[in-house]
Amino acid sequence: MIENEYIEAEFRIKDEKFDISEIECKLSKFNETTLEYDSFINTPNVDLYSFNIENCKLSSSHNTLDLESDICNLCILALFGNFSPDQNTPNLCINDVNTVLNTLSQFTGSFSLIYVSIHTGHIYILKDNYGFKSLLASFNIENKLITISNKALNTNVSCYELPPFITLVVGKNMKMYLKPKSDIYKLAEKKFSQNFITDDLVNKVINSIHKELINSVKSICKITRQNKCVSILFSGGLDSAVITTITLLQTQFSYYELINVCFNDSSDVSEFGVAPDRITSLLSYEELVNLFPNLDIRLVLIDVSSEEYARNESEIFALTYPNNTHMDLNIGASLYYAGTLRGKLLSKEFFKSHHWQQLKSNVSILKSINFKVTISKRNSVKSGSKCELDELVSESDSNIDSTQFLEELKKHCKDYVSVTSDVLMGTGADELFGGYGRHVSAKIYDQNSDSTIDHSFTQEIHKDILRLWKRNLGRDDRVLNFRNISALYPFLANNLVNCMLTLPFNPAVIVDFLDAPDWFKSLGIYKEVDLNLLLNSEFLTNSGGKSVSVYINKWILREIAYINGLRMCCNFKKRAIQFGTRSAKIFNKLHNMSNRHASNKGSNILHYYIYIVVYISI
Repeated sequence: MIENEYIEAEFRIKDEKFDISEIECKLSKFNETTLEYDSFINTPNVDLYSFNIENCKLSSSHNTLDLESDICNLCILALFGNFSPDQNTPNLCINDVNTVLNTLSQFTGSFSLIYVSIHTGHIYILKDNYGFKSLLASFNIENKLITISNKALNTNVSCYELPPFITLVVGKNMKMYLKPKSDIYKLAEKKFSQNFITDDLVNKVINSIHKELINSVKSICKITRQNKCVSILFSGGLDSAVITTITLLQTQFSYYELINVCFNDSSDVSEFGVAPDRITSLLSYEELVNLFPNLDIRLVLIDVSSEEYARNESEIFALTYPNNTHMDLNIGASLYYAGTLRGKLLSKEFFKSHHWQQLKSNVSILKSINFKVTISKRNSVKSGSKCELDELVSESDSNIDSTQFLEELKKHCKDYVSVTSDVLMGTGADELFGGYGRHVSAKIYDQNSDSTIDHSFTQEIHKDILRLWKRNLGRDDRVLNFRNISALYPFLANNLVNCMLTLPFNPAVIVDFLDAPDWFKSLGIYKEVDLNLLLNSEFLTNSGGKSVSVYINKWILREIAYINGLRMCCNFKKRAIQFGTRSAKIFNKLHNMSNRHASNKGSNILHYYIYIVVYISI
């Protein structure tokens, strides 16, 4: 396995009459809309004639990789990320573009790469089939210059994420080639029916996903660069708790680190905050400690003051760019500070304190983090009105006097710095298992239609899966890579996605607890829901003539959590990271705003790189 930290290449067009805006326009469409995969085929290739290959500059961290020992001395590879070449690697030396394209498309791993083949006289630019690693293209129209890099070098210049389903091939011209469909795209296209769900099918599906998730975690943990420990980005919510529990059950590390981030209003970075993700992390951590008393499980609390966020905002913006919305900046901020790996280590003795026991019995606290009762007028959800509530609406604060609680928490903490290089993340769970608020809105809309297929719901899931590469993965990679941290995604492992392709019904289906089908009533999570601890629970007895529902999303993962002994997270509702950590709340206070676009303060950031430039002449 080969590992590198960054990549950059420049391509200059020799013909002054050629307009490179054509390829920029194509990439812009890929980044701004969710296109059907096959629609690309109907679009003509973009040719960049008179490409001056003598002006090509190729850069890579540490060194430019010469694969002479594996292939021959006429091939050069610049790599960002890691991959494991298969047995067909010698085919890269064949003087046939299609053979090289096919060979490159079969590489597995998490990578972006630029492959220079003297045999074919071409340069191949691509990323892995899921788009785990960032790869951006920027255009200087005036100087006829195209720059390929893993991060934006100038936020005053438009740049675009390269899609994972194409390969750019540069020779005397430049063309885009469509790669074979990956399993993630096949999953997005699959049509599911919900007419034949039975108890037996449900149990088989849960067992299949559970098995493959175990295999996914075990496989990912084998490639981590730290042999003694494994680290997990830990909100204490459903996704991170499930990953953590399986990791604890299936691996044998010396210790396990759970990284939790919280933003607070104080200008003093030493002050702890009580963000929702801090509460859920403590509740889930206590359960894990009780379930695995003999394991060294460490909860690392990272707190960020508003002053610190303001100081680093421009740098965070530069890392998230070209993802430049308010949401992107606040998600990026959470990952930016998580990547510092510097915080406070919590002693397990804290859970014996009176203040902790008091917090756990606080009904308003539990209501703020658990499922909620949805109240709406019947037939009120119309097509096209599926507001992305998970992104736009923050949660109200729980009514708890946090002063004494925080003082007690601080007494049981000491400084801690992790040395990890890899972090497991729950990315993909919401997209694959129906975790977003707009999925519920689509579910309500479909309930009011006569179709046996959830068209609106399926479209939402389809859209979220297809845009993972540009909406989540590239941005998160840029932010964490700045800290020399690699993100690992158990929910997006090939084996798990391939398993979901074989399922007889949509694993993202959402269930109304108050009108649950018989097969759902046989599950452990059905018995675990306490209606008295739900937000808006008063409407269960007095609905005022309105439609009342309790929607349970990601129920497959909730049942897996239940099977593995977890109880608290089975009831936790979905909360977007920017609201769970309160990064969005702090940002709004800093700017006295709530619009979705972050101000461009990242253009003057200095980027410290050591370039090793290789000039290539063919």
